[in-house]
Amino acid sequence: MKAELKYPILVFDPEDDMVWGFGQEKDFQYTTTRILERSNHRAGVVVVDNTGMKYTIRRAYKTGWRGIHGWTGIGTGVINLENEYEDNPTQLSPDELRDMMIERFLKHKDEEWFEEGWGNVRAFRRTFAKCRTVQELIGLYVCVPKFSLWERIQDYFLRGLFSVLGVMLLYIIWLVIKKAWLWIVG
Repeated sequence: MKAELKYPILVFDPEDDMVWGFGQEKDFQYTTTRILERSNHRAGVVVVDNTGMKYTIRRAYKTGWRGIHGWTGIGTGVINLENEYEDNPTQLSPDELRDMMIERFLKHKDEEWFEEGWGNVRAFRRTFAKCRTVQELIGLYVCVPKFSLWERIQDYFLRGLFSVLGVMLLYIIWLVIKKAWLWIVG
């Protein structure tokens, strides 16, 4: 079954005791071939979307390479994915989702990141108890960046500016090499 997930989502892997959060579809729909094989093609992974629907992945399969035949500059073997879900998704209540998250987070209560983020277990439980909806619970863990039109314009302007400066630098280097070659050859 194909599913239209409402992002952000939380992912619960049965082989891992962490909660993984994804704010956008493009972040969840790619991985490396090595990770996909090691995770048994994501079989049994539970996905909870922003509406509280709980989907179980039956299997994930490769739909194509990402980048230049899987090479993206940060890694090799990077692929795009498509997930196939079980036929019967269930609706989770906020209490059920809270229990799922707390169970996994408390396995890490002695680790440094937990203490830096929450302080202690009492503060952690108090923060989770304040959340009344699934959206609030997911919002505690997944931050979805929102860019205004002005921020996008600034971003693209800076990208363009640095691209032009890079081309100018390459042109100057080419001129210096050309002059040096003419001086050497004479």
